[in-house]
Amino acid sequence: MYGQHPDLQEEAKLEAMQRVWQGKRNSSTTAFFQEVNETEDILTVSSRQNSWSNACLPPPQKATCSEFENDPELLDVPGSTSCLRTTPKFQQSFLKLDASTIGDLPAHYVICALQPHQLPVCGVYVDKRVVPGFKYRVRPLPVLGQESKQLKCLFQDRALVLQSIGRGFARRFTFEADNGQLNSNDNYFYSDNRPEGYAFELEVISEGDKFTIFDINREAQGTMEVLKIEGAQLEISSTLTKQGIEKRANVKFIGKVEFYDTGVAKPMTLNGTVVALKSKGREQLQEGYS
Repeated sequence: MYGQHPDLQEEAKLEAMQRVWQGKRNSSTTAFFQEVNETEDILTVSSRQNSWSNACLPPPQKATCSEFENDPELLDVPGSTSCLRTTPKFQQSFLKLDASTIGDLPAHYVICALQPHQLPVCGVYVDKRVVPGFKYRVRPLPVLGQESKQLKCLFQDRALVLQSIGRGFARRFTFEADNGQLNSNDNYFYSDNRPEGYAFELEVISEGDKFTIFDINREAQGTMEVLKIEGAQLEISSTLTKQGIEKRANVKFIGKVEFYDTGVAKPMTLNGTVVALKSKGREQLQEGYS
């Protein structure tokens, strides 16, 4: 084979590269080319155009979110919503109440978000699960945007038995009186005292409560005394039965357990369901643990 003049070879290289470039002008992907071997026939350059592009171009890939995390401008590009920076799951910071949904006046309220064990009371809106005859802690709610447990409960942070709920726009909630204060009971409040509202927290068992342990045959086997409540008491049901109003709640506590056959008492961490029954015509609340 006769050697070609260097100038002719250089011009042939340029023409071949221009032909390839013209074929790629309308493509959005930039092409990278390898240098043509001087001993290679220039006429084969255009026929190997596809093989070069396959060898030199990486396969198209979808952009990942990690590529945009450090570039706030790219995050605002229209059409790139799938690559927006991931944010924590939004948690609603308020709760809307409509008293007409519970058969009362069409009054609307907006209070801070509550925890699962908290029952809302605000103005004429009284959660249906708030029933006289059961013990509640009453926690004043803060302004919107703050945690519902930020403020301390009323009545020296004690859970008291709710005795009655008044009527009218300002509902009066009256609780059991302190010892010796029956004729001057100060344990009450009005539901419209605070526009932020209140949260009622059910307490079906309290520290110091004592239970009898029965076996499957309903024979007494020992006793259990509640030493310390662990966490909130979550109401799971409230039903009206022939005996009265029955509430069930999930609880966790530390109890002192003593069996009759051993006579040994030891603390144990217990959790389960407490059944509380407010019998018709009775002031005393009956409780059972399972």
